[in-house]
Parts: sequence; C-alpha cells; structure tokens
Amino acid sequence: MSTCLSKLGRSATGLEYIYQFLSVPVRSLIRLFSLRCNKKTFLLIFYQCLYSSNLSCVSHMPYLIILDASHNQITDFFGFKPPKNLKEVNLSHNQMSVMTNLSECSSLSILKLDYNCFSEIRGLEHCASLSHLSLAHNKISHISGLDNLPLKELCLRGNRIETIENMDTLRTLQVLDLSLNRISSLFGLQNLCLLGSINLESNQVSATNKYDPSMEVVAARDHMTHMVYQLMQPQVIYDSTLPSLDTPYPMLVLTGPQACGKRELAHKLCQDFSHFFAYGACHTTRGPYFGEEDGSDYHFVTEEDFQNMINMGQFIQTVQYQGHWYGLSRAAIENAARQGLACCLHMELEGAFRLKNTHFEPRYVLLLPTDKEWYAGRLMARGLYTHPQIDTALARVDTYARVNGERPGFFDRVIPCDDLVKAYKTLRHVLMEYLGEEELDGVDRSNTATPDNISTGQCLLPQPPQTTSPQVSVYYHSHPRQHLHKSVSTTTATPDNISTSQCLLPQPPQTASPQVSVYYHSHPRQHLHKSVSTTTATPDNISTGQCPCVWAVILSVVTTVKVW
Repeated sequence: MSTCLSKLGRSATGLEYIYQFLSVPVRSLIRLFSLRCNKKTFLLIFYQCLYSSNLSCVSHMPYLIILDASHNQITDFFGFKPPKNLKEVNLSHNQMSVMTNLSECSSLSILKLDYNCFSEIRGLEHCASLSHLSLAHNKISHISGLDNLPLKELCLRGNRIETIENMDTLRTLQVLDLSLNRISSLFGLQNLCLLGSINLESNQVSATNKYDPSMEVVAARDHMTHMVYQLMQPQVIYDSTLPSLDTPYPMLVLTGPQACGKRELAHKLCQDFSHFFAYGACHTTRGPYFGEEDGSDYHFVTEEDFQNMINMGQFIQTVQYQGHWYGLSRAAIENAARQGLACCLHMELEGAFRLKNTHFEPRYVLLLPTDKEWYAGRLMARGLYTHPQIDTALARVDTYARVNGERPGFFDRVIPCDDLVKAYKTLRHVLMEYLGEEELDGVDRSNTATPDNISTGQCLLPQPPQTTSPQVSVYYHSHPRQHLHKSVSTTTATPDNISTSQCLLPQPPQTASPQVSVYYHSHPRQHLHKSVSTTTATPDNISTGQCPCVWAVILSVVTTVKVW
C-alpha cells in the first residue's frame, strides 16, 4: 500500500501534509474498495485502476478531486455519492449503458466516458462547470441533453450520429470531434461562433458547393479580391477618413428586393436632406432603364471597363445579379465626403453582405414589401422583367425576411414599402432620430427677422422669395471637409445690443478668421438657399459694424449657429 502513495502535499484544509496520489494498477487488489476513510487527512486526489465493478468507497472520500476508474468492469454510472469538490472523472473503458442524474456534481469540469455502451446523453443539465466532455466510441445516434452547458471541448468520435442537432446553445464550444460517424451535412453548426476546430474525418459530408456558395462565402471572397487590388495601388489618405479617426464615416444604406422603391426613396432623401446627404451612384454593366440618367442614377459602363476598374482597385464591393455587374466605387463615397456630406446608397442583399466586410459602418434600412400581390403588380407595371424574373424577385422577398429573422441586428430598421409615401414618411422620421433632430430646422420663428425690424436697411446679401419671414442660420466652417456640429444660442438680438456691440452670439474657435455662410429658410420644409459672403469676419469689423453679412445675422432674433 505504501508504494502506491506519492506526491506529498497539503491537505484540503491546508493544515496538514498528506499523500495526494494513490495509484493501484494491480488488478488483484480488489479488496481495496472496502477501504473506509472519514478523516480529513486522507487522500486529496485518488486514482484507481482496478479490475472491479464497485466504487462505493468513493462516497467516503469527501476531499476527492480527481477520480480515474478507467479500464474496469463498472456497470453503474456514478454508483456512489459524489464528493462535493470532485472536478475530474475518467470512467472510460467500462461497461456502463445508462447515464443518471449528476445534479450533485456542480464542480465537475472534466468527464470522460469513452468506450462504454451509452446510447443517449442525459443527466448533465445541472453540471454548471462542465467544460470538457468525451463520449467517444459509444452507441449514440442523436445529440441531445447538452442544452446550455458551458462546454469548450466535446468529443463524440466513433458513434452513430447522422445529423448535427441540438447544439445551438453551446455558445462557448471551441473544439468539436465528430469523426467516424455518419454525418452528411454541416447544418447545425452555424451558430457556434467560437468554434475553432472541428474533426469530420471518415464521415459522409458532401463536398463544398462551389457553384452556389452562401452569401457569406461570396462576400468574403469578394472583399479579399478588392483588398488585394487596392493594396497594389498607391496608398492615399481618403476624404472619408479625415473628420475623425475614431468615428466612422457616416453612411446610410437602403436595401431591399428588386424594384421595391429604394432608388426613388434614396433620391428623395438626398433632395430633402441635401445639407446632410449626397447620393452615391454605383456602376453597372446593364443598360439604362427608361428615365434613368447616366451619372445620376448609375454610371453605365461596359463589362470591359468594369473589369478594368476591378483590376485597378477602384471598387469597394461588387455584385453580379441577373447576369449584370453592379459595383460601389471608392470615388462614389469620396465625392460625398469631399463635400462634407454623408453618403446615401441603395443596394441588394448581396451588396449589404459585402459592405459589412469593409471598415465602413453604415446604417442599414431594409425596405420590405409585405403584400406580394402589390409587389408583383409593381414589377409587371414597369414592363422590364420576364415572368421567371418576377418569380425570382418574389422569392427573394422571403430571403430578405429570413435573413432579418435569423440575424438580429443585421438591419438597423425595417420599413414596409407597400406604400412609398408612407414608407418615405417613416424613413424621414427614422433619419431624424439618427441625426438627433425632432425637426431638422425646428427653430422658434415667432420673432424672425423681417425687412421691417432691420433698422439699418444695409444688408447686401441676396434675399430669398419673401413668401414668409425668412429664418437666418449661420454656418461657420474652418475647413470644408469637417462635419457639422450644432449649437443653439438663446440670446436674442435687440437694437440695444446691436448698437452697443453686446450681442452674445457664440463664436467659433479663434484659430483663423472663419468663413461665414448664411442660409435662408423661408419655410422649414423648403430646401436651403445658400449665399456665401466673401467678407471675412474679424473682431474688428464685427465690433465696428463693417461686415454686412454679420449684420444680417445679428438681426435674427433666434439664431442657430452651426460650427462646420
């Protein structure tokens, strides 16, 4: 007995020194199982390798941490009262066939049950610490009983499994061994985000479908292609990266099925919010439809020119749809960024998958038809599509809905587009929320400046049509590529503080003499009419009243100052 003891160390209480290991490989020592121990100084870790079928003595070892009872003839699964702190159990190479409840094994982290006769996984629901489970070479035909376990490694090698199922809740799984089974499909692993290693040796898994791969695979391949071509070109600093290295360039992407109205809504949005957004026209190899203009709706190019642009690294993403190529060029985004505006785009679902692989972080709005009859009528009314193309478009509505349901957060908003007027109202409201505005020009105009209350009458700025009293807003911009930052002054201009130079209008940072642009709003829903004064505002001509554009600004009762 003394020769089987090893590794002298502290006991579980830490007050005494004990032998922590007992290894008895000799099969003749069966009587060792009748050993009883109620003292705290007994073995902390107990290894057994005996030719026996009884583990009842383990119930009397309260400080047992590791139990190795492999290569025996044990038939009862955990035929003992588990010690409270039991962490590792190896019962491989035995004759057990039924798994019982292990609710008392809350500390169990490693469980090895290889080479037994188990046909079903059960009793592990309360093993909250179980991270390693091995059931290799058993008779398991269905994967079950593993819900919400914190498993990191799972081995089901050499069983009779045909389908990967009931593994969606194993969010922490990293290593999976399913070799020597009868698996024919990998479906069921798509939600295992941390899975880094999988063994499918000697299964019946079909080859990867290279003729119709998933959207994720095509998107990743497309992104890799454009990145390689871009890195082969001279590297420059883009306008879309200038505003801030921490804040991504603002973009809005409208996506939806073919002919659902996303292009019309994108144009309308860019018209009504022209001081925030610019339309990003994509390139395409198809011909223009009736009413489409080159450079306004799309850039229509030949397929040869399109391929040359790919080779020159000019595209961020490309999509081939219905035999034609569509591509979002870097120039489309940079043209908007160069004006200090966000870029508004529209694209199909495949384009959204590709754009999510880039460094851009747009807002994605899904425009989804809910009435297929209305949508089919809209397609037929355009007179551009054949019946097979209409059937394909109708089927893609379900694809959009499925992606939205299976991928929470893929789209930031979903808007029904059966009625484009209502859809635009909803889209406008969503956009105001994104911009943090209740009304984009929602300023109190109860005391707006009018020709009557301008005492000097010397304003030299061009005036908008005098349908209503115009509201005056001032935009300071020290550089045309910086974003707009808004602050509202509550100080009102009066004849007293105009004449005495006491107007408390907020001033921009005095790094350089700012350029002043004046925007007139004759109505909050009308477009902005801009007139830029060439007179530079300085402390001198502000105080002496020599800047005509500043006089027009000060005479506004409520002034909106935006630092651009």
